[in-house]
Amino acid sequence: MEWPLGGRESLKTEFKPADALRDPASIAREAVGFLNAEGGEIWIGVGESGGVADSIEAIPDPEKKRDRLQDALVDLVEPSPMIGREVAVDVVRFPADPIQGLLRVRVSHGRRPPYALLRRTMRAYLKRTGSRIRPMTREELAAAFTQRSGEVDLATEVVRRLEADLQKWAEDGFAGLKVLVRAAAKVVLALERETLEPLLRNPRLTGNRPLGWNFTSNSAELRPFHPDGCRLGKEGSAQWMSIWARGDLEFSAALDRLHWQGQPKTLWPHALLEFPASVVRLARTLYAKCAEPPEHIALGLGLFQVKGWTLAPRSPASIGYQMANPEPYTEEDHFLGVPVVVRWADLEGSADRCAYLLVRQVYQAFGYEDSDIPREYDRDTGQLRFPG
Repeated sequence: MEWPLGGRESLKTEFKPADALRDPASIAREAVGFLNAEGGEIWIGVGESGGVADSIEAIPDPEKKRDRLQDALVDLVEPSPMIGREVAVDVVRFPADPIQGLLRVRVSHGRRPPYALLRRTMRAYLKRTGSRIRPMTREELAAAFTQRSGEVDLATEVVRRLEADLQKWAEDGFAGLKVLVRAAAKVVLALERETLEPLLRNPRLTGNRPLGWNFTSNSAELRPFHPDGCRLGKEGSAQWMSIWARGDLEFSAALDRLHWQGQPKTLWPHALLEFPASVVRLARTLYAKCAEPPEHIALGLGLFQVKGWTLAPRSPASIGYQMANPEPYTEEDHFLGVPVVVRWADLEGSADRCAYLLVRQVYQAFGYEDSDIPREYDRDTGQLRFPG
């Protein structure tokens, strides 16, 4: 690995000090500029003077910082960059001190331009020119919005289909939660009853709690509903799960399944955390049985007919939750999360962290920070655990 000391910021190189990690939007801003231009690298932990790298600033526990930065980039950039494909965050270790290191963000020219930096309700379309970032011109935006690649990208098409489905459910008046998992590759899932039914009946087989909020059911019927699909439960019931041989999973739960304690129209945090995690854990189990798991997987979440509902911050066992006076959601009748694309390696290694990328969008929509997400999800380990 060639260290960047003495290097100069340019069209494809940017240096950021270690404390830039406290403001991930400043890094996302640079990533957007590269995505809308020719790609490039962002070195984090490198001081500069006059655009020339002149110092190295060690980042302790860089793996943890990398994971958090990846999560932030997915949330702050629209459309969400494909981690590992459009944006990759690497840890660059110090040879003499393997505990510390730098972070290098490698950004490719984006396949789905134009990209924007999200600033609450605003979007900033930016482009790298030389060693600086500037707003895109009206002509550049018009060209980017009409640009279509001659080679159709499967992951992009999967994301578009997922977004269209979420929008359709919003227009159809569905009330409840939808969690979607889509394989961005050609796979064939085994839908034989002897293979699938144990996974849908016994939550322990997919790493879920027997008495938790998950997709499993011992009473619902498992039956084909499509030549290449099967469904556990009846559509329109309290909850149901649909699975297609092509690698699509779709979980649906009525709004009543998201309320357990407290005032009416209150989202129960554990249900909001655990339902998506359980579905993503099932997807991990099913894809692992494929001869070749999909390289990339698209995830999506929608909440429908939730205008006027509230969500309290922190764990229900905490004083912060009990003392909270949450404001009702007033933006729209529904919340449609931004789909995220994860790598198979990420899904296999930490399905809960992948599901967290969806849940944190809900908390942000209700006006909360990451620290307000219940402690049952441990951001450091990327694991969702409940006591007992």
